[in-house]
Amino acid sequence: MNVGMVIRRLRKSLGQTLEWLAAMTGTDAANVSRVERGLQGYTPEWLEKAAAALGTTASALLSEAEEKSGKALARGGGFPHNDEQEMLVDYRKLRGSARGLVRLMIAEMARDMPKDNHPHP
Repeated sequence: MNVGMVIRRLRKSLGQTLEWLAAMTGTDAANVSRVERGLQGYTPEWLEKAAAALGTTASALLSEAEEKSGKALARGGGFPHNDEQEMLVDYRKLRGSARGLVRLMIAEMARDMPKDNHPHP
């Protein structure tokens, strides 16, 4: 479960709308909807505002999301199934210049890696 899903669950449990949470966090309902669906990222400041509006803390939201994700993966359900898939999902969310930076970082790490060091056993 991602943080957005936790936010949506809490918002709905309070009987509140996207518009309400948008007003409480200084954004619009479309942005809140994208965050809840995992289609858009958020800043730490936005997460703090959302958490406060929902009567919790940002760390509690993150902990719940992590806990529920771990349970889903332990059952064999959910996506991603491993670190590589999770990284690929995150990479696909990046835009052009950010993708270029990731590729550059990977190339530099590969160049600096000792020849006898293999990342996969």
